[in-house]
Amino acid sequence: MKLNKVRTKNLVGTLIVVSLLGIILGLRWKTWFSNLPELLYTTPDSITRLTVVPGQRMCRDVTITWRAGVKLVDGWADVTRLTKDSLNRIVYLTDKKRYKAKKQLVPSRGGIDVYYHVALKDLQPGGNYKVVVHTKSASNSDSTIVHMPNEDKPLNFLYLGDIQDISDRIAKERMNYIKPILKEMDFTLQIGDLIERPMNTYWNLVYNSCGELFKKQFIATPGNHEVIKGLIKRIDPRWRAQFNFPINGPISQLGLSYYVDHPYCRFISINSNNVDLPWQLYDQLKWLEQTLKSATQPFIIVFMHHAVKPVRSTRTHPIMFHMIRPLLEKYHVDLVLQGHDHSYARTTHPDEDKKVDFTPPVYVISTFSSKCYENGFSRAFDRMGSGIAFYSKIKITKTKIQYEAFTFDGKPTDRFALVREDRDPKLSRTNAKDALFIDQTGNLPEYLLFNQFGNSKKARERREAYKEAVKKRYSQRN
Repeated sequence: MKLNKVRTKNLVGTLIVVSLLGIILGLRWKTWFSNLPELLYTTPDSITRLTVVPGQRMCRDVTITWRAGVKLVDGWADVTRLTKDSLNRIVYLTDKKRYKAKKQLVPSRGGIDVYYHVALKDLQPGGNYKVVVHTKSASNSDSTIVHMPNEDKPLNFLYLGDIQDISDRIAKERMNYIKPILKEMDFTLQIGDLIERPMNTYWNLVYNSCGELFKKQFIATPGNHEVIKGLIKRIDPRWRAQFNFPINGPISQLGLSYYVDHPYCRFISINSNNVDLPWQLYDQLKWLEQTLKSATQPFIIVFMHHAVKPVRSTRTHPIMFHMIRPLLEKYHVDLVLQGHDHSYARTTHPDEDKKVDFTPPVYVISTFSSKCYENGFSRAFDRMGSGIAFYSKIKITKTKIQYEAFTFDGKPTDRFALVREDRDPKLSRTNAKDALFIDQTGNLPEYLLFNQFGNSKKARERREAYKEAVKKRYSQRN
């Protein structure tokens, strides 16, 4: 009798668990596994989507990629080094070189694209190069000026969160604000969700509205909106084909998780979309630890789409918090750049219930999208912002990271510095000291402007609760 009762209890328990899993899968099936169909398209023969990405050695190597047509034909790039005359005018040198392009046919759910790329090695640090790309079947060419960062001068870059727009008009308006700033930057670092869906329509939108970002050196990590959903998630094949990031990551994440080196900083991308399955997580953790451990630069910056500590109160990511975060802290990572939450936030102490500890890593979340989410008000965050797009300017020298964040129209909202003495490259990262964190915010305002609640009774109640939470935060800070 006892045995039968135990079996009955076990059976009932199993049925309850299976039923709950079935309900959860039923409710979340579209969100987790379903994809909207992609409209059929035919790629024109004309050259589009010209993109410049750094190689592993940021100051010496770049890869130029472009798209043209649906048939594999010959492609090439003409590269000319530029210099300046005595009046500081740009002039062309005569050492023009022609590079044959590698080509790749990339089928997608809606059509076929052919991508071409040329890897340029051993360029002059601080040099400028005019690159003109061609394909045999295209009636046009396209060109850009590639600036190589200096190895011994400050490195400046623009940090952007999710873009993910469905209107190129709105995206162009925001781009117009930051165009003058792009001229001062060595590259742009973008945190994923460039597009709304993995579809040709949205790739066209982001390149048409934000094309200036891609013609200068561009670094990115994939977001969940670049994912084709399924029981096993995969990144849209157009991502790797058009970006061609360094192939130095884990075998399962080539071109997605990778690193780029500057003498002052190692930049590490983690593909946070593929950490759910045990073998993917193991692969990434093993590679990440080795990549952190082998860094000899004064600073390390890690960037990934999903946050260690999300600023949306309804979100959590146990794998990022409990598996990725310990490695970031063990190897004294200085700055962690994140996205996904469509708000702005910054913390050095993601354990909100523990004593406040103003030591790196500094975790930042940002957004450059017109799509905004309601932020929570966790005590973990020292700076917050919502309801508006942001960008950040970051400057790195041998001993300092200077960080400044602005609303998309140029209003400053956050500022800090990370300072460290010259670090012996032979010293183990685990034995290194944390950089000194200096909060320079002063009286800069926070912009907590979220107001996309709707008009239902419940939405109005949420709006009032949000306003009260904002008032409470402001009163506590004053």
